[in-house]
Amino acid sequence: MVFVGCKLASDNIIEDNALKLSRALWGQQFDATTSAYTKNIYISDSGHRVTKVGFLASNIQHIALYKKKYQYHRLSNTIYINEEDYISSILNDLGNNYDLVNSILSENEFYLKNIFQIMKVI
Repeated sequence: MVFVGCKLASDNIIEDNALKLSRALWGQQFDATTSAYTKNIYISDSGHRVTKVGFLASNIQHIALYKKKYQYHRLSNTIYINEEDYISSILNDLGNNYDLVNSILSENEFYLKNIFQIMKVI
């Protein structure tokens, strides 16, 4: 399922509305991969999805650079973003956004508890 809209994905997990929507769907037993974009999407004259960087028409870039793919593996209770474990996104955001540490930890408390519980068993 592709969420096409006003840049629903984000490079920051706290502001990533596509991730929040995906998690809500997975919580309702919706079992599919989702994807969204971190930039506004336009349809080119040739029918391809593109994004513009700046205001000039010549600044059109291929959309794959701004696509985020979200997957949930129900058996392991693991989320993947662009085929990387979600914990990598959490740690990356913790390292880059010192002001958001409390928000990142509280919003991901359930996921983090599961990860560290698994690590404790190992």
